[in-house]
Amino acid sequence: MRRNITTLVVILALLIALILIVKGIRTAISPVNEHGDENYIYFRVNDGETTHSIAERLEREGLIKSDTAFITLARVTGADKRLQAGLYRLSPTMSSNEILDILTSGRIYTNRVTIPEGFTIEMIASRLEEAGIADKARFLELCNKPHLFKGIPNEAKTLEGYLFPDTYEFTPDTDEEEIIGSMITRYKVVYNELSADYDGDLSEHQIITLASIIEKETYLDEERPLVSSVFHNRLKNGMKLESCATILFIVNRPEGPIYLKDLKIDNHYNTYKYTGLPPGPICSPGRSSIMSAMYPAETDYLYFVSKGDGSHYFTETFREHERYRIKKERDK
Repeated sequence: MRRNITTLVVILALLIALILIVKGIRTAISPVNEHGDENYIYFRVNDGETTHSIAERLEREGLIKSDTAFITLARVTGADKRLQAGLYRLSPTMSSNEILDILTSGRIYTNRVTIPEGFTIEMIASRLEEAGIADKARFLELCNKPHLFKGIPNEAKTLEGYLFPDTYEFTPDTDEEEIIGSMITRYKVVYNELSADYDGDLSEHQIITLASIIEKETYLDEERPLVSSVFHNRLKNGMKLESCATILFIVNRPEGPIYLKDLKIDNHYNTYKYTGLPPGPICSPGRSSIMSAMYPAETDYLYFVSKGDGSHYFTETFREHERYRIKKERDK
């Protein structure tokens, strides 16, 4: 009987000890700040870094309660063999289990940003700064030094036109040089693909310059080859391009309006004053505009005028052009 009581006491003691151990472990791997604000901390796991080192830094950053408990949990679950390098966004409101799940899943933290077609480098810089991805001043400084980047035509005085419009994902510690490099790389992939069969007379810089004007002149993809044909025909005939988009670029007034005095500005981007293409692109053209600049529709059109709904009338003679222009004014 006494032996049974002793055995029972030992078992109870072991159970109590086990309960305390489990409770202690649960407490040790619970969130540091379970009911607090979800403040995030950027945490980088380096290539080849040990679980011990990661755990020590997590505790030092206030993201876990116990590095020992974290290491034990990682080893028991096998997570210590699946930790992935990268930058992560973690919070003291996360448990050690949640943090391990993130670090083994490879869900690296990135900022996603979309650069629309037709954005200038100024607009791109502003969008990146608003997204917390880049410093606008530093970004623009680099955009004015195209010689620092590979793949840009020698004629380019800035990176205007060569930062391809697309959706990008950058980590918070990606610097401005890397951001620009990614956009240029994307541009080169698209340009090289589209130019594979091109046998025209325009250089790469001239193609992108024309594409940027096409981008700004129409919103409809189906009209871009027609707009391109107008500009190609004007170039062949030695006519001025007379693109309002180039005037708006000069005065930095993207949405207009255009005043009569603007047309008289002595600037080589003024296609109402100077023949031929301007010195460089006026924005970042998209794929459709680049393709249209290389492969225009075959027409005899020399003019186009907006209908006021995003589409245009295309004409071969100035008389027809004036007729549609007057019609547009009457329909207002």
